[in-house]
Amino acid sequence: MLILPLIAPLLGMSPADLEEEVGTIPRHRAQAFQHAYPRAFFDLHLRDRGRLLDGPSPDFPEVDYAR
Repeated sequence: MLILPLIAPLLGMSPADLEEEVGTIPRHRAQAFQHAYPRAFFDLHLRDRGRLLDGPSPDFPEVDYAR
């Protein structure tokens, strides 16, 4: 869980400031890909398997690939 949304009022951040800083992705979606992508990295490099890092995934449309 991000602490920033909890302390934003104490820092004088407006809702727009907070949205700019942390985005608008629902927490459960953010946690899902924050768990999936590191796991995919280690699966690929330690077990030589997995396709999640090959490119955009329909399972995680929020994730954008940039070179």
